[in-house]
Amino acid sequence: MTALLLTSGTVLVLTCVSFITYEFITLRKGMMEGYRTRAQIIAANSSASLAFQNEPDAAEVLGALKTDPKVTAGCLYDDKGKLFAKYPADRAADLYPRGPGESGYRNGHLEIFCPVVQGDRMLGTVYIQSDLSALTDRYRAYAWLVAAIIVVSLMAAYLLARLLQRQISIPILNLAETAGVISRRQDFSVRAQKYGDDELGLLTDAFNRMLEEILAREKALKASEANYREIFEKANDAIFVHELETGRVLDLNQRAVEMTGYTREELTAGHPVDISSGNPGYSREDAAQWMKKAVLEGPQVFEWQGKHKDGSVHWIEVSLGRASIGGKERLLAFFREIGERKKLQETLQSKNFITSVLENLPNMLFVKDAKDLRFVMFNKAGEDLLGLSRAELIGKNDYDFFKAEEADFFTSKDRKVLQEKKLLDIPEEAIQTNGKGRKLLHTKKIPILDGEGKAQYLLGISEDITEKKEQENLKIYTKALEVSNREMQDFVFVASHDLQEPLRKIQAFGEFLREEFRDALGEAGLDYVDRMRGAAQRMQTLINDLLSLTRVTTKAQPFRSIDLKDVLRDVLSDLETRIQEKKAKVVVGELPSIEADPTQMRQLFQNLIGNSLKFQRPGVEPEIRIKAEKAGKNCLITLTDNGIGFDNKYGEQIFRVFERLHGRDEYEGTGIGLAICQKVAERHGGMVRAQGEPGKGSMFTVILPFQQKGGLSDER
Repeated sequence: MTALLLTSGTVLVLTCVSFITYEFITLRKGMMEGYRTRAQIIAANSSASLAFQNEPDAAEVLGALKTDPKVTAGCLYDDKGKLFAKYPADRAADLYPRGPGESGYRNGHLEIFCPVVQGDRMLGTVYIQSDLSALTDRYRAYAWLVAAIIVVSLMAAYLLARLLQRQISIPILNLAETAGVISRRQDFSVRAQKYGDDELGLLTDAFNRMLEEILAREKALKASEANYREIFEKANDAIFVHELETGRVLDLNQRAVEMTGYTREELTAGHPVDISSGNPGYSREDAAQWMKKAVLEGPQVFEWQGKHKDGSVHWIEVSLGRASIGGKERLLAFFREIGERKKLQETLQSKNFITSVLENLPNMLFVKDAKDLRFVMFNKAGEDLLGLSRAELIGKNDYDFFKAEEADFFTSKDRKVLQEKKLLDIPEEAIQTNGKGRKLLHTKKIPILDGEGKAQYLLGISEDITEKKEQENLKIYTKALEVSNREMQDFVFVASHDLQEPLRKIQAFGEFLREEFRDALGEAGLDYVDRMRGAAQRMQTLINDLLSLTRVTTKAQPFRSIDLKDVLRDVLSDLETRIQEKKAKVVVGELPSIEADPTQMRQLFQNLIGNSLKFQRPGVEPEIRIKAEKAGKNCLITLTDNGIGFDNKYGEQIFRVFERLHGRDEYEGTGIGLAICQKVAERHGGMVRAQGEPGKGSMFTVILPFQQKGGLSDER
C-alpha cells in the first residue's frame, strides 16, 4: 500500500509541478502581451499630444491608467527621450526610467515600452509599470487547487490501496497463517483457502499441492520407517547404531539384547557397556581402533570375542560400516554368532584334517554352514582355483562372489543336498573365477549330519575339468577336421584326375583346329581358339597348384637334416631361364642346415623367388637378396626384392588361397603360391610374414625351428 501511495503521490506532484510551470510561463507571457496592447492604445491616443506638445492632453490620456489598480506608474517620453507627461501626476520624476528601454520583468514589476509613431515619424515612447499581484493571486489559487487535488487523489489512492491490499494481503496472510499452523502442529493435512483464480489463486493451489506431496512422502516415510523397524527388530544378527563422533550407542535391536544379556537402557546409557572379552587383541581399546578404521577407511569385517553379561565369552563376526540414517551419518555394527563355525575349525584343526587331507588335495574342498550357507572352511586348491584367499572367503556365501544367476544355481543345489540329506553328484557346472576366467567343475556335495541326523554343514569337493573338457572337444574337432580334410583331398584328387583329361583334349583339339582349319576360321576364329586354349591352360595350372597345396600334407616326407644352400642352388637352377629373361640379380648369403622336408623347402623357395620375379617393377631389373640368421632355437630367413611392393594392410591377405592384389591380365598366376609357402612353414612348426612398400619392394620373413621337436620354439 505504501508503494502504491508513494507512486500515486509522485505522479501527482510531477503532474502539478508540470502544470504550474506551464501556467507560470503562460501567465507571464499573457500579462506582458496584455499590457503591451494597452501601451499601444495609449501610444495611438497620445500621438497628437506629442506632435503638438500638448501636455494636458497627454496627462489626460495617461489618466486612463487609473482604471487598472495594478498599474503603478506610467509616462510619455518625447522623441528625444525626455519625460513629457507622467501618471500619477504627483509621482516623483526620478522614480521613472531615465529614458526608453526594453520591456520585461524586473525589480518585482512588469515594465512595458511602446513607441509612439505617426507615419514614418517617431514622436515618442509610452512607458507602463505594473505590479505582479495578478500573478501572485493566480499562483496562490493554483497552489490551493494543487493541494486540494493531491489531498483528494491521495485519499482516493489510499482507499483504493486499502481495497486492493485486502484482495492481495488476505490470501497471503492466509497462506502465512496456514504455514504457521502446519509448523506448530506438524499436520500436513491442513489446506490454505483459495480466494480466486488469479496469480494468488495459482500460488495457493501450488502451496496445497506441495502440502499433498509432503503428506504423501511423510506417509511413505512412516511406512518405510515402520518396515525398516520391523526388519531391524527381526534381524537374525545383532545390530547396533553408533554415533559417528563418540561411538555412543544410539539404537539397537532385540537380537542385540539377547546376544549381550544387557537391557536397551543399559546399552544406550551415557557410559558404554564393555561387551569385549578383554583378552589380548579383543579389548575395548581394540574395538575402538576397529571403529575408527571403519569411519576413516571404509567397511571392516573381522572375528571378535564378545562377553555376555553373565561373564561367558563367545565368538562373533563383526561387520562395521558407515550409513546415513534419518539424514545423519551413523556407524552400523552387525554381530553374528560364529561359535559353531569356530568349534568346527578347532575340531578339524585338532584332527589335522586341514594338513592329511585339505591342503594336500588337488581338488577344491570347502565346508558351508547349513543355516546361511556361508563358507567355514576352504583349502589351498580352492584358493588357487577361485583366485581368492581364505580370508576373503570365510564367512561369506556365494552371493558375495558370483553373479546372481550363478549364486542361485549353487544355492539351489546346496539346499537340495541339505533337505534330501544325501550326496549330490554334479558332473558339470560352470563357475566364474577371479582373474582366471571361466572354469568347468565336476562337483560332489555331501551333507554333514549331527548325532540326531540334522544337517549341520555341507562338504563340497570340486575337480577342475576345464582342460579335460577342452581336450575332449579338441579331439572331437580334430577328428572331424581330419575326416573333412580326407574328404577334401579325395575330392581334389578325383576332380584333378577327371579334369586333366578333358583339358588336354581341349588343348589338343584347339591346336588341331588352329593348324588344320586356319584359313576357314579366319582371324576372329583363330582368336577364339587361342582364348579357349589359354583358358584351358589356366585351368590346368590352377589344378596343378591346388594339387601342390594339398600335397603339402598328403604327400609330405619325413623331416631330415638338409642344407638350405643346396636346396636354394637347385631352385635357382630350375628358375635359371626366367632369371635370365628378367635380367634378374639373385644374391644369396649364408644359409644353415635345418631339419625339414627337402621337397617342401624347395617348393617354399621356388614360390617366394618366383613371386619376386613375377611382380617386377616396370623398367627396373629385379634384385633379390636371401639371407638367414639365428634367432634362439629358430632360423630366421629373409627374402627382399625391389619389385612393385604392396600396402602393409594386405600383409595377411596375400597368403590366402586365390587372393590377388592385381588382375590376371596384369600379372599371371592363380593366387595359390604364397598360400603354399604358408602351409609349408606351418607344417614345419613355423610361420611366414610379409612387409611391403608400394613402388619400393617387399620383404618375406620365414621362421623355422632348427630341430623338429613339436614345432616352433617360443624363443625367437
